[in-house]
Amino acid sequence: GSDGERGISECIYVYPYGAREYFSMGKTDMNKDGVLDEKDQGDFGGDGVKATFVGGAMDYDIAILKVEGSSYFQTTSVSEATIGNSNDVLAGEKTYAIGNSNGEGISVTSGVVSVDSEYIAMAALDERDLNNDKEIDGVSFRVMRTDAAINHGNSGGALFNAKGELIGITNAKNVEDETDNMGYALPITQVQYLVENILDNYGVAKRATLGIITAVTASSSKFVENPLDGSEKGRLQIVEEVSVSEVGTGFAASGKLKVGDVIASITFGGKTMEITRGFYLNDILLTVRKGDKIALNVLREGRETTVEIAFDKDEYFTTFA
Repeated sequence: GSDGERGISECIYVYPYGAREYFSMGKTDMNKDGVLDEKDQGDFGGDGVKATFVGGAMDYDIAILKVEGSSYFQTTSVSEATIGNSNDVLAGEKTYAIGNSNGEGISVTSGVVSVDSEYIAMAALDERDLNNDKEIDGVSFRVMRTDAAINHGNSGGALFNAKGELIGITNAKNVEDETDNMGYALPITQVQYLVENILDNYGVAKRATLGIITAVTASSSKFVENPLDGSEKGRLQIVEEVSVSEVGTGFAASGKLKVGDVIASITFGGKTMEITRGFYLNDILLTVRKGDKIALNVLREGRETTVEIAFDKDEYFTTFA
């Protein structure tokens, strides 16, 4: 079965650690297409937990599954993960990746964070070709890079830090020849914003859109406190200056922000966050809903000014399904 035109399976089972042995992937192929019939897929041993698709956003590589009324979950040691803050993750931190590598069962690999935030491009899973060039469009994902081994079957699995906190969802690896130890995970803080957004918007993500293009116009690093001993040695954090490079017309920020503005901070929901990384602004815009207002503190021609922006129109939001 499927969910409309999105091709979402209605035969979804999840398996807690240690509960995988009796799962059957089906027995028949009535149409002889080489794929086992989905109606026969499922759990025949009683150890799989039926799940349903709630919503997702392919452009962010995230789907939300729902489990309810499971006696298996109630009688085993399954517990919710402790969520970390991926915005605080620094290169060199220890990582542990957990997933069903190559379909051989749950396994754990370890490594470190190689890059705390970067972008990778992958072919769109829906094989879209919006510009009709007969090539599948690319989709860009913001990820963390780790040298922990990531293999087929790890996608959707957890990336933990040394404290046992969930800091990412593994989603890809570099498979080019002569390339080793380049695996990727979606940052968990962005994922949290997405999950709340999708649930609030009935199964799709709607990101508030300012209508600007930003660029990192300066970058440096600073020492930050080491949580292990309280010292300020050995841990470098990137600090970026984020400037407006283009302003569109007909958007929420049109006529309010100007090219050259340096975005210093954003105030929303009674909280102020410094914009010290290029990705902070887009992530925060995932938490904005119709009717909300934000305030941007910007440096314009050397002077501080506050710009208030209201998201009171549907067209101020971009939908991702």
